[in-house]
Amino acid sequence: MITQPNCSGPSTSGTKIKARFRSVLGAFALDDLPNELFDHVLEYLHHQCPSELNWHQRPDLTIIKSTKTDLKNLSLASKWVRTLTLKRLFAHVCLDPNQSPAFLDFVDQHGLAGHVKSIVAYMTEPCRLILHPLWWARLLNTIPALTFTIICPPYVFAEFASTSIVDVDSWAFNMPYHVIRFRQSRIAAIRQTSFNDDHDLFSARPWTEFSINEGSSLKVYSQYEYFLRQTPSLMSAMLLCPSPGLNFMLSKLEKFTYTAIFPFYNHVDHVLKNIRKMLNLKHLRFRLCPDPRSSVIDDELVETKGHIDLVDAWMEFNTSYGLVGHTVRLLSVEYSLQEFQVEDVSMEGIKDGLVESLDAILGSKMVHQGDGLWRRSQPSEENNNSFG
Repeated sequence: MITQPNCSGPSTSGTKIKARFRSVLGAFALDDLPNELFDHVLEYLHHQCPSELNWHQRPDLTIIKSTKTDLKNLSLASKWVRTLTLKRLFAHVCLDPNQSPAFLDFVDQHGLAGHVKSIVAYMTEPCRLILHPLWWARLLNTIPALTFTIICPPYVFAEFASTSIVDVDSWAFNMPYHVIRFRQSRIAAIRQTSFNDDHDLFSARPWTEFSINEGSSLKVYSQYEYFLRQTPSLMSAMLLCPSPGLNFMLSKLEKFTYTAIFPFYNHVDHVLKNIRKMLNLKHLRFRLCPDPRSSVIDDELVETKGHIDLVDAWMEFNTSYGLVGHTVRLLSVEYSLQEFQVEDVSMEGIKDGLVESLDAILGSKMVHQGDGLWRRSQPSEENNNSFG
């Protein structure tokens, strides 16, 4: 039996009496456990970061919320327990950048900076001028987090990228938010970004991994001549209005993940042209249709009163993967690409046809390992396949 520790600060004699009763009754209090053992117990209450777990969902503010509150509930047991749980409670933090000064004071007060592994910043509009433009530099200079995620409306990304996003057709899309995610090495995480340098977020650090979730294009398929609409997208801005910072980041990336729900094939072509700038890319991941757990198709059919033409959406999907396959083949021959992951094979109805069509394009250059993962062929494997 484990009881809640006494927080009233008992005297020495009281402690001896308590210990005597415990030895007689065979019971012990939570604070009898050594800190190291209690910390090991806390590992079983650790849960994956919500934004990672929900990465492939349509972006909105619910993807950063967790239904798991075990650690939070336990931290209320006593001051002693809270002290030991605090570093795990704040392993993954989520904040409004406008509140970051207060948050950084809290982190400093409790010595949490070294325990924060990932940061998610959510914004419904651009930051106030008092934080503009380097609020993220203050955050990353104080907290050496390996992962930095931002969820906000598409047009806000232009502020970070020193570019502009074409959003004249944003009304036709159901894209209130996009999500971008950066990852850096442990060595890069402790570097300081100068407030005096003319940095944008994309070139401020040597990011090795970049991911973007552009949400759902389903709503636009209810429009006449939908293919004339322009997707409000940072990926298009990277191509049409590039900045030195964006191009610098692309040239250094080793991993890239692109997620969207039924994007147009001509928009996917914009994404692929950016990918061809990633000269050091080794790992590439794609998802172009909803996660099987998602209700986005049903939800958007209800919102548009059933006017979405899903035949058009699947046609764009199939054409898009034709373009993706040819780009991956190029990357495997002339670039450094080692792995190509297709998350869409998790949808059983399209799995076999998708794998077959990509295999036909990739030939012997990339070998399917199962579960939508292709790996670059070694020279000996390629020769064997050619004679097989």
